[in-house]
Amino acid sequence: MKNITLLLLLICLLGCGPSVYHVTKLQSDQVNVVDNDFVYENDDLKVIYNLWGEGGRMRFLLFNKTSRSLYLDWSKSFLSRNGFTTSYSDRLGAPQSLQPDPVQLRYQHASVRFYRKTARNTIMAELPAHKFVAIDDFWIHHEIQHSNQAGRQFTYSVENTPLQLEHRLAYSLSDSLTNHRFIEHTFWGDTIQILKKKQVVNLYGSLENGPPNALYSVKYYVRPVKKRSRFARIMRFLFLPRIFR
Repeated sequence: MKNITLLLLLICLLGCGPSVYHVTKLQSDQVNVVDNDFVYENDDLKVIYNLWGEGGRMRFLLFNKTSRSLYLDWSKSFLSRNGFTTSYSDRLGAPQSLQPDPVQLRYQHASVRFYRKTARNTIMAELPAHKFVAIDDFWIHHEIQHSNQAGRQFTYSVENTPLQLEHRLAYSLSDSLTNHRFIEHTFWGDTIQILKKKQVVNLYGSLENGPPNALYSVKYYVRPVKKRSRFARIMRFLFLPRIFR
């Protein structure tokens, strides 16, 4: 077992190179960055987004500003990514093996794990008066756009962006889900900055603390295996233990 562990470590050291992080910043005409929060509010609700994570997550807090309960209608709420739309009510039940979200939702500069009101396996969710709930049901799955471009930055307009999101929440003042009201937000990636992990950590402190209006994708680099010379093959045969051959 010890030899196998040493072999795996040797392979990692010889075959793996530094990963490259593609950080995508998003803009929105409805949602604004205010004091490091990505926020929208109307007379009924306050929405605080945090999209940061590998591939991105549609993660947000909802605060019911009213003195009565509000009712989310998941069947009329959806996320659309580059034109592909999925309703919240179509999400499958969460598997027991689902890992917890490592990023804490932040509000007013404090990191707090709020109660998660999931949309899975239900049509309606009650939002109590003057309470926060946290929603985290969608991965955005943004992919690498530029290969072998470390150190560069790319800028886009809303017409040529590689990432467009449309997010809609439907809610009602009644548990019968009548007379719906809608919150509709659009997001688009306007810059992609390609950085090494150390640069990301220097900018944000850690991979868990990126800006709420950004996400990242990772290019995992593996060094190509060079063909050994005849001399190297002979030396390997003579001196390496049999398990390493």
